[in-house]
Amino acid sequence: MALVGDRLRIRVDAPIRVRFQTDGDETMKHPWALLAVACAAAAGPALAETTLCTEIASLPATITAQGTYCLHGHLATALSVGNAIEIATNNVTIDCNDHKIGGLAAGPGTQAYGIHATGRSNVTIRHCSLRGFKAGINLEGGGYHVVEDSRFDNNTWVGIRVDGGGSAIRRNVVSDTGGWGTGSRGIIAIGGVDVIDNAVGNVFADLDGGNTGVIGIQVADPLGAAVTGNRIRGLVPDTSGTLTGIISIGSGPVDINDNVIQAAAGASDFGVNCSSGGGTARDNTFLGFSAADASVNCVESGSLVPPP
Repeated sequence: MALVGDRLRIRVDAPIRVRFQTDGDETMKHPWALLAVACAAAAGPALAETTLCTEIASLPATITAQGTYCLHGHLATALSVGNAIEIATNNVTIDCNDHKIGGLAAGPGTQAYGIHATGRSNVTIRHCSLRGFKAGINLEGGGYHVVEDSRFDNNTWVGIRVDGGGSAIRRNVVSDTGGWGTGSRGIIAIGGVDVIDNAVGNVFADLDGGNTGVIGIQVADPLGAAVTGNRIRGLVPDTSGTLTGIISIGSGPVDINDNVIQAAAGASDFGVNCSSGGGTARDNTFLGFSAADASVNCVESGSLVPPP
């Protein structure tokens, strides 16, 4: 804070905390105190660690009671099969507080999942970093799940897989996914799952000549789901495989809009493929695709396809 001429210049480099006191305290009458309050309000609320929770302190772990669970530090496991965290009940929230759940020690042949549930409802996972698993998160069945504000890297098959209507996958970063033999995906969403504002980068095949394709985001039986605001780049198929930015398979309509998809695409590679039928593609941007292959099997409007 400095006085320059008749102007006050203020620089805020960190969140400001202001303690309010009552019972006749004169603090709030001082102009500098009022200025501090104004600065704190302008800076917005600070992110706080979730502490009203049951700590997950070691791996593997199984959750059998409803409630909120959290991490207070990084965790890792060499588990090559099974699940680092198994959710065995409904109505569970896991908040990793931006800590890591790591499985790299199991090696590239791992069959383990980071966080897994089967047939559960109302599972929320946030602020996690999952790396080194076959799938970072695999929620099979049930519904009404949320996976948000998390990071996934160095998983061999898929970063996030959610199967269950009424669910959302939003504001995640999925990177460096691949190496598993039958094709890699950044995100898989099944049965009416909205996929919103995610960044998917560097999805690659095993590169062994086995005709393995890669997909940035795959939705199946979308039931009117929205795939919107996502950014997909760096898709690398096998030597004779294909790449697709976003694909809809199975049955049911899907709305694919306002996504940016970049790849070094060939003649058999697609930006968006609405193969489930009834899909719309609106206002997407395709970088590196031909006009003929940018959007296929979709009702198309307003997309941008610059020359590759």
